[in-house]
Amino acid sequence: MRTSCVLSRMMTPMAMLVAKLVIMQLMPLQVASGVENPDTTSGANGFDAFFVFGDSLLDPGNRDLLQPTAIGLPFPLIDAHHLPYGRDFVTHEPTGRFCNGRIVSDFLASFMGFPFTPPYLKDKSNILQGCSFANSGSKIMNKISRYQFPRLNFIDQVRLFGDVQQQLQSRLGADGAAYLISRSLFLTALGSNDVMADYILNPVQRAKLTRQAFYQTLIATYAQMLQELYRLGARKFAVVTVPAVGCIPALRALLVDGGAGQRLGAPLPICADGANEIVNGFNAALGQMVNQLQADYPDSRFLLLDTFKITVDAVTYPMKYGFLYGFQPCCGYTENRVIPVCNNRSTAVCEMAAEHVFWDFAHPTEAFNLVLARTFWEGSSPNVYPMNLQELARI
Repeated sequence: MRTSCVLSRMMTPMAMLVAKLVIMQLMPLQVASGVENPDTTSGANGFDAFFVFGDSLLDPGNRDLLQPTAIGLPFPLIDAHHLPYGRDFVTHEPTGRFCNGRIVSDFLASFMGFPFTPPYLKDKSNILQGCSFANSGSKIMNKISRYQFPRLNFIDQVRLFGDVQQQLQSRLGADGAAYLISRSLFLTALGSNDVMADYILNPVQRAKLTRQAFYQTLIATYAQMLQELYRLGARKFAVVTVPAVGCIPALRALLVDGGAGQRLGAPLPICADGANEIVNGFNAALGQMVNQLQADYPDSRFLLLDTFKITVDAVTYPMKYGFLYGFQPCCGYTENRVIPVCNNRSTAVCEMAAEHVFWDFAHPTEAFNLVLARTFWEGSSPNVYPMNLQELARI
């Protein structure tokens, strides 16, 4: 069932203009290079290939290619391989992306002159321009739970890149592979699921570990994996911070709209501040890790790309970024309630996703992904440090 959002019928002329501007800024990128990568090795903007590691925010479809291993849970309980996911993608079909259209890595690939970075599990030979190992539900830590979806955690994703390195060596020779890898961009975006599932929503874990101890555990593994990528030849890294998870619709509904800690009659905050404080602490530790790695490996470049501040700002002041709705998702928001399901049968779906920051219970719309991608590509401090990706490409 697709219904227009009630508030869209109350748009002011200025709001309508802003919405049109958002759509116009998406249009130049609508006709992108093919979804599948040709077997060539040149990018138009400095990088020779683009390798992506992450969770559902960057997953181009790997999740749907994994075999179900969860015990006691239906699979897939929540998946993106059905409409309305993908309705605004270039093919207007679901691809496994948790979005109405393109994700951040799609836009970045276009900026670099590459086709969309393909899911590695779909075609393990399609690697000469890079590939994506990102997998929905992925964590930094390799903890295995009986009740979980099948997933590739960061350790698994780095292991798969080791296989890619061997393939590149067999196809390009040792020197050719080393050259390509050293001139490639390695984008990593992990930690959201660790912070949410293993700390914010886990009172047992919070009772056992101080925040600093929890951060140190994650950072140690994160740094170890980046060091392994360095050993495999990577030299250009872009580390994405954990977004403001206290602002995502699902967590906000649970911790804010649910009334946790709220005084009767008190105004509800835009985001769950306690959750965001935990994320802020982790991101600070992530920044320290990036600085330390840069000092330890001066022949490399380590960038920190911040999603936290811009997410809080967009949710709080959506009109500033061309949106009408900050925290109400386009799909799965009905009767002022957020539900963790998005489909055409049982949930309301708005007409204009470009008016929203969030697409579903946890993931941004294509329009907000474009805001993030442009910030990473051409933004300035404090959103990117010590430089943006376009500047890194010139090195």
